[in-house]
Amino acid sequence: QEAGPAEPTKDPWNYWVFRANGGGNLSGESLNKSHSYRGSFSASRTTEIWKVSLSAGRNTNRSEFIVDPTLTIVSRQSSWNVSGLVVKSLGPRWSFGGRSNASHSSYSNTNTSFMAAPGIEFDVFPYKVSSQRSLTFQYTLGATHYNYRDVTIYDRLTETVPHHALNVSLGLRQPWGSISASASLTQH
Repeated sequence: QEAGPAEPTKDPWNYWVFRANGGGNLSGESLNKSHSYRGSFSASRTTEIWKVSLSAGRNTNRSEFIVDPTLTIVSRQSSWNVSGLVVKSLGPRWSFGGRSNASHSSYSNTNTSFMAAPGIEFDVFPYKVSSQRSLTFQYTLGATHYNYRDVTIYDRLTETVPHHALNVSLGLRQPWGSISASASLTQH
C-alpha cells in the first residue's frame, strides 16, 4: 500500500513561543553588601500573516556601603519594561506594523516613558519558514514621551521627542536548539 502525502501536524501551542527567566545575586562583606534580582517573560507568535511579540521585565539592585560608624551610603536602582510588536504581512517578505513600549528606570531619571512607532519590515527569508529561520530588517518612526523623576539639566519634568530606529534580528531554530542575535540603532 502506497502512503499519501504526510498530513501537517497541528501545533498545540498555535505557533506561540513562551520564555521566562530570572536570577539574582547576593554578596556581602563587613563594610558592604548588595543584592540584585531580575526577571523577564516573553511571548511571541509568527505565522505567514502575523507576527506578535510581547515582553516584560523587571530589575532591582540595592547596595549598602559603611564608610564609618556614623555614615552608611545606600544605593537603590530599579527598572521595568513592557513592550509589544504587532506586524502584518504584505507578502512573503515585506510587512507593516508597529512597536510600543512603556518603561521606568531610576538610573536614567525616568519615572515613566511611553513610546509608539509604526514601521516596515523586510525578512530575507520568506515568512513561511520563520519557524526555522529569519533575518529581519525593521525601520520604525515614532515618538517617546518621558515623565522624569527629577528636573533635567534642560529644566524639564516631561517631554515628548521624535525618534526613529533600525532593528536587525537573526533567529535560527533547529531541533538541536536555537540561536538568536539582534542589533538596534536608535536616534532621538
